[in-house]
Amino acid sequence: MQVMQDYLKTEVFAEATARATAYAKLNLHLAVKGRRQDGFHNLESIFLTLDFGDALQIEAGGAAGGLEIVMEGGMAALIAGLPTDENIIFKAVASFRRETGWDQGLRIRVNKMIPPGGGLGGGSSDAAAALLAMNALAARAGCPPLSPAQLLRIGAALGSDVPFFLSGAAAAWVSGRGEVIEPVRPPAGLFFVLAGAGFPSPTAGAFRLLSEARRGGSPLSGGGPAGGRRLIKALYESPVDWPFWNDFLPVFLREGAASPENCPPDSPAGLGRGYAGILGRLKSLGAGFAGLSGSGSTCFGVFTEKATAENARDALGGELGGAGFAVLAQPAKARPAS
Repeated sequence: MQVMQDYLKTEVFAEATARATAYAKLNLHLAVKGRRQDGFHNLESIFLTLDFGDALQIEAGGAAGGLEIVMEGGMAALIAGLPTDENIIFKAVASFRRETGWDQGLRIRVNKMIPPGGGLGGGSSDAAAALLAMNALAARAGCPPLSPAQLLRIGAALGSDVPFFLSGAAAAWVSGRGEVIEPVRPPAGLFFVLAGAGFPSPTAGAFRLLSEARRGGSPLSGGGPAGGRRLIKALYESPVDWPFWNDFLPVFLREGAASPENCPPDSPAGLGRGYAGILGRLKSLGAGFAGLSGSGSTCFGVFTEKATAENARDALGGELGGAGFAVLAQPAKARPAS
């Protein structure tokens, strides 16, 4: 698999400055399989990259080993309290420096538009963009650049979604813990409305909830290679006929249905009640398919007409209020490998 640096629009436009766009992704389908010996779960998923995301600017300069990360933009306030050393960009910089020995001081500005904890891969995409930008800057400074294999190894250690963003695939069938990536052709002529109430869904908590449900008798998903081929073929059919599912969604919906209306909105039950309302609204507004991305908390609707999608975005944007959001996006297009 080849790392496609220009897919992320990484651009060195000055001697010591690089810009990169970090796109969001959707899990159109997500089956969580058994737990592995390394503690992760095997997954089977269809990933789709969207033309919506964060923008990074990385400036090299200042004292060796220095690092400043500035978070700006519409979603920055949601991670304002996150300690710097827990920021995945910080971890990406530390990993890159250990691997290369390039310790130039860095100032990284992030225009944060992807909601954190939203199941859209925002942190992983930021990490991939930062790795590619640093690789370009280090090469400009005379440091031997990391190979695609080295970048993918670092990315996999940072997070299960990072290899997908490094791969540059516009869409892919993803398996293993996220490191097995088979690019596929993205669907054409579709519009995606992303919507959420503004509450994050912690990944670890979602997996815990799913594991508890399965211990109570809920089976593992089906699937396998034959199932994967069937699902990929369905990607090019009408969204009304999509057979995709997300293993986390019924667990959240069950929690919501069994809880009182006044349960905390950021609890599993509150999230489940919110998902039920948003998914139902997307369908009533004309979505041919509606689902949940990742382990939450972003719901999405798939539309074949732009005007209908715009109407749904506007309607939901007005209804969600507060920290809620509604965004219209289309599939991003892959670019040739550099």
